[in-house]
Amino acid sequence: MPLGASALNVTSGGDVHVIEVDGDLQVEQLLAVGTLRVRVDNGDLINAFERGELDEEAINRLRSIWQEMRLTREWGVGDAIEESVRAYETLVQARYAEYWLLRELSDGSGVFDLDEAGQDLLRHAALRDLLPALMPDNDTDLDEAHLNTLAGGLDAAQINAYAASRYGELESEFRDIFGVDDLTQVSGFDSFRDDFSYTAPEAVREAIAEGAEWTEEELLRGIDAGALIEVTDTQFERLAPNLIGERIEISTPNGRVGAADDPLTILFPGDTGAPFEFTPEQIAALVSAQPGDIRVLGDAVFNEFGELVSGTVEGLVIERARPVGVVHGVDGSITAEASGDAGGDIFLGATEAIMILERIAGGGNVRLQTRAGLFSAQPGVTVIEGAGGGLLLEGGTGPIGTVDAPIQMSLSAAPYVTARATGDIHLHEIDGSLTVERMFSQDGSVNLQAAGDILSFYNDALVDIRAGGATLIAGGRIGGQGDEALDLDLGEDGTVAASAGDEIHLAAPEGDLRLAGVHAGGDVSLIARDGIYSAYGDVAVPVLDLSGPRDGWATLIAGTGIGLESAPIVLDIGGVDAYTAAGGIHLYALDDLAAGEIHAPAGPVDVSVDGDFTFGSLIAGDWIRLRSFGDLIGDSLLAVNGIEAAAGFDRFGEAVRPAWIRFGELEGLWARLRATAAIELGLASVYEHLHLQADYLDAGVAHLMTEGPMLEMRLEGANQEAAEYARLVVDAPLGLHFPVYAAMDSELRTTASEVRLDQAYVSGMLELFTPGAYVYMNNRSPAPVRSSVQLYETDHRFFLEQSAVETYTSAYVVWYAPGFQVRVPNYLPGRQNTGLDYEGASVVRDTERFASHGHGNGVLLPAMRSGVPGDAEDEDLVESLEGLPLKLDSSHGGGVARAGN
Repeated sequence: MPLGASALNVTSGGDVHVIEVDGDLQVEQLLAVGTLRVRVDNGDLINAFERGELDEEAINRLRSIWQEMRLTREWGVGDAIEESVRAYETLVQARYAEYWLLRELSDGSGVFDLDEAGQDLLRHAALRDLLPALMPDNDTDLDEAHLNTLAGGLDAAQINAYAASRYGELESEFRDIFGVDDLTQVSGFDSFRDDFSYTAPEAVREAIAEGAEWTEEELLRGIDAGALIEVTDTQFERLAPNLIGERIEISTPNGRVGAADDPLTILFPGDTGAPFEFTPEQIAALVSAQPGDIRVLGDAVFNEFGELVSGTVEGLVIERARPVGVVHGVDGSITAEASGDAGGDIFLGATEAIMILERIAGGGNVRLQTRAGLFSAQPGVTVIEGAGGGLLLEGGTGPIGTVDAPIQMSLSAAPYVTARATGDIHLHEIDGSLTVERMFSQDGSVNLQAAGDILSFYNDALVDIRAGGATLIAGGRIGGQGDEALDLDLGEDGTVAASAGDEIHLAAPEGDLRLAGVHAGGDVSLIARDGIYSAYGDVAVPVLDLSGPRDGWATLIAGTGIGLESAPIVLDIGGVDAYTAAGGIHLYALDDLAAGEIHAPAGPVDVSVDGDFTFGSLIAGDWIRLRSFGDLIGDSLLAVNGIEAAAGFDRFGEAVRPAWIRFGELEGLWARLRATAAIELGLASVYEHLHLQADYLDAGVAHLMTEGPMLEMRLEGANQEAAEYARLVVDAPLGLHFPVYAAMDSELRTTASEVRLDQAYVSGMLELFTPGAYVYMNNRSPAPVRSSVQLYETDHRFFLEQSAVETYTSAYVVWYAPGFQVRVPNYLPGRQNTGLDYEGASVVRDTERFASHGHGNGVLLPAMRSGVPGDAEDEDLVESLEGLPLKLDSSHGGGVARAGN
C-alpha cells in the first residue's frame, strides 16, 4: 500500500504483514502478538515519531565523559592542571636519574671517555640527537634496521661529545629549576638518592596553569569522535518502540532501516577567542558521535595532530541517526535486511528490551543499540553481514553475545566495529578482518575472533579496548595500522590472551599488560606504560606467556618492569629485545634464546634459558643473573651491582651438559661465573671480587678500584675441584688475592706487585708473572727452569705470597735467583739432612703449613749462589731430585721432607 508521507499505526492480536510498494514507509507503531513482517520495496523504513525527550540520566552519563575529557574549567580544567603538574614533577625525577647515570659515566666533572659498554648504553640516544645532521634531506623516518646501522656507525668521539653536551644541558636545567649556581647545595646532588622526589613550587604551578582555560572552539580539536567513552550505551533520547512483535522481520531491499536525516548544527561566535558553552544535547551528541558523524563548517585545515593550519572554524554539523525502535518477545528474534549498497543503513534501537539477532544485513552503516543486551538467535550462524559504513553494537546493562553463542559476523567491507556493554563482548568475524574502532566492557571482558586480522581503526595512543580482560584470536595479525599496536586498558587485574597466525602488536598506554598467553606466527611487540607481567603468578610448572616461531622476535617495552623474580615471563620464541625504564626484567625461555638488548637501567636483569642463550647487550641498574642449560654467549654486560652466570645447569643448580660462558665485556660490582665446560672473557671489569668456576678458563680481568683492598678472585673447576687449565691476565694495581686457586695447569699474568694465593692447588704447572718476578712451579718435574723463583709441591697444596722480589710460601723452594728473598714457615739451618744436600736449595716445609700460614713472616732462606738454572751445578741438582720420591716426616721437629720408599 502506498502511504507517502502518512504515518502508519497497526495493532493486531495475531501476525502483522505490511508491504510498502512505493517510496518510504513512515511508522509510528506496529504491534503484533505474533510475527511482525515489514517490507519496503523501494524506500526506507522510518521512525515517524518526533525526536524523543532527552533522557537526563543518559545525558548526565555523557556529560561525565565530557568531564573526563578535561575540556572546561567548569568541569575539570583544574584536574587537568594537576595532571600536568604531576607529569612535570615526574619528568624532573626522570631527568634526575638520567643526570646521575651520565655523571657516573663521566669523570665527575662532565668529561667523558666512555668504554665500549658506556658507548653502547648511550649510542641510540646520541643517534637521536645527531640524526638531523646525519640526514640532511630531513628523512628521519627510518626503519629499525637502518637506525641500528646508523647507531653502530657512531664513533667514540661522537658519543662522548653527546654525553658531555647532554650532561651540560641537564646541569643547566637543574640550576634553573632549583635557582642555584652550585647544585651540591640541593639535596640529592652531592650523592645519588633512590628516594629523590620533586614537588613543583607555586610559581611553576601558575606557569603550567597559564593558558589552560581553553575556549570551546580551541577544545574542538581535542574532541575525537573516536575517543573511547566509558558508557555502555549512548542513547540519550527516549526511544518509543515502533515495531512490537513476538518475532520481527524487516526488509528494505532498496533502502534503509531508520534514518540519518536530522543533523545537529552548532555555530560558533565570530570571535574565535570567545568562550562558548555547549548545551547538554550538543555535548551528548558530540561525545556519542561515531566516526564520520562530525563535519567542520568553514575552510579550516587541520594537520595530523589536530592543530589548525589555516582557515577558520565556523561551526560543527553532527549527523544523528534516528533508529527504529523494536521490542520482540522473550523467545523471539529480529531480522533486518537493507540494501546491499552504501545506502543500506540499518539503525535499530531497544531502549528497555534485549535484542536477539536472527539476521542483520545491510551494505551501509549498521547500528544496533539496546540497554539490555544483544544476543545471537542461532549459535554458529552468521547473524550480521555487510556494514560497509561501519558497525555499532551497544548492549547496555547486558552483554553482547555469549561464550557459547558469540555474535557471528561477515564484515569483509566494514571499516570498523564499535562495541559497548556492561557484560562480556563476544564477536566472531568468520570471513575477513575485524577492525576495532573502540570497545568497552564495564564489568566483563572483550573476546574477539577473526579469520583475518584484528586491527585498530586509529593510529593514535588512545585506548582501543577497555575491559576487565581480553581474548583475541586472529588468523592473520593483531595490532594497529601499519606497525602500530592495538591499545588495551584491562584494569588492575585484567589479562590478555592473544593468538595470531602472523604478528602480534599490543600496548597498554594507561597501565599493565598481564599475559595469559600470547601465541604468534610472526614477530611480537608488547608495550606497557607500567609493567608487563605473567597472568599466572608464581606457578609450580611454567605456563607459557609468549610464544612464536624459532625465527620470530619479541620486543618488550615497559615503564615499571617486565616479569617478577618469582614469576618471570615464560618465552618460547627465537629472539627478544626487552627494555624497562624502572623495575627489573625477568625472563624464562623454554628453548634456545637470542637477545639483542635487554636493558633495565633502574633494576635487575634475570634470564633463565633451557637451552643456549646468546645476546648483544645486557644493562642492569641492579644485578644481572643468567642461567642456561647450554652456552651463554654475549657481547657485553653492565651491572651496577653483581653479575651471576651459570652455563650448563638446570634451575635447581644441577649440571645438565657441557657448556661455555663466552662474554666479550663484563662490568659490575662483582661477578660469579660458573660453567660446566669453559669460561672465556674478553675483559671482566669488577670493583670487588670475581669468582670463576670451570674446567677451562681464559680471561682478561681489570680491577676498577683506585684505592682500597686488593682485587679478590677465586679460581676453581666446574665441580669446585681443580680446573684443568686456566689462563688469566689481570690488571690489579692494588694487588691480587686468591682465597682459593685450584688449577692443574695455569698461567697468571698480572700488573699487581703483590699476589696472594691462600689455598692453592696445582697438580701440574703454574706460571705467575708480576711486574717484578716470574714464579714457576712444575709439580710433574722439579727440573730447574730459568725463573725468579721456582717451587715444587708433591701433594700439590700450598700457599704463596709474592710481593715484588719477596716470596713467602709453604711449597718446596727449588730455586730462586740472586736478589730475591724467599721465606718459608719453619726453615731451620742445619736441618737439611734429606738426602737432597745441595747448596742453596731448601726442601724444608711445615707439616701443618696452612695452619701456620699467617703466624709470623716465616724464616728467610740463605742467599742463593749467583748461578742460574742450566749450569753444571744445576744439572747435579736435577739428577739428585729427579726420580726421588719425597714424603713428609713429622718426627723431625719442624717437619722436614726426607727420602721415602
